[in-house]
Amino acid sequence: MIQNFTIQWDNIKGGRYHTMITSAFSHKNLKHIVSNMITLYSFGKSGASGAVNAILMLYILLYPMKTLLVDFMIPVPALLAVNEIFTVFENM
Repeated sequence: MIQNFTIQWDNIKGGRYHTMITSAFSHKNLKHIVSNMITLYSFGKSGASGAVNAILMLYILLYPMKTLLVDFMIPVPALLAVNEIFTVFENM
């Protein structure tokens, strides 16, 4: 498990780059995974919407002139959709 699921300098030097991703899913012991499950249950909804909001904002900053569909119907440049996106997340 340590070789494939943890970030260590030896793993990176050995070409096991996948450990940068798999380390996010590994757990040291039962107490660790239970603690993560309780945290996810407690903050999951707001944390998930925060992550989606962050990805949307990054997309808008990187591609402000790409077209987004506001309310799944109205095509507008991403930069103009910011207000609508904030309104949706504010009402969640």
